[in-house]
Amino acid sequence: MKMTVFPSIGVALGIAFSVFFAQEAISAEKAQRLCLVNSPSEVTACRRGDSLYYQQQGLVHGKYLLDFAAQYCDTNYEINIQFPYVLCVYSGIKEKINAQEVRKKEIESNTRTALRKVCNQLDKPESGWKQISSDDERRVLITAQGTGPIIQDGDEVTIRVRYPGKDGKPEKFEELKTFLATKGSFEFQGIRQGSSLIIASNGEKKIFEFVDILVVTNPKP
Repeated sequence: MKMTVFPSIGVALGIAFSVFFAQEAISAEKAQRLCLVNSPSEVTACRRGDSLYYQQQGLVHGKYLLDFAAQYCDTNYEINIQFPYVLCVYSGIKEKINAQEVRKKEIESNTRTALRKVCNQLDKPESGWKQISSDDERRVLITAQGTGPIIQDGDEVTIRVRYPGKDGKPEKFEELKTFLATKGSFEFQGIRQGSSLIIASNGEKKIFEFVDILVVTNPKP
């Protein structure tokens, strides 16, 4: 007896086999890997997205595990730390930056930009800038006069300092400083509590600070 395979059945079988092999290929691509690491130097063998299991013999402090997780674990996923093990999703090796150094360089860059903007005004008497030191080319501009006590030698002074943003204006970042006024505090002599000023120095140590005089007190002997 002669058997006949109808075309529609052949096509259906072909589609079925195609779907089966496609699913197998997709499953193979999505197969997870567990990368076992016994030291940070071994993570180069892992691929980004791998499950990362870290155990290093001889660890005596959990800080090493936290350092490892911060450097190599993807923080978008759960990180499981149970001394002396770490289980997480491998992120790849992250670039390390020192936020304080980045911040310092940003302030220095903004300071240079702000100084360039006001440099042509510093030597003009009508601009209001007052030179207080020729050694570091330091000048002061009073932007608001306060009504509180006048700063004198020996007073304790608390100020708020802000640094230039990218547009040369004071940014939200601020720093509080407290000091004793002395004869060396040229920029603050005779200024009242509540005053605001800008201190600019174009010398070796470039300075551009927005300063508010918050508190002036005379400590009792």
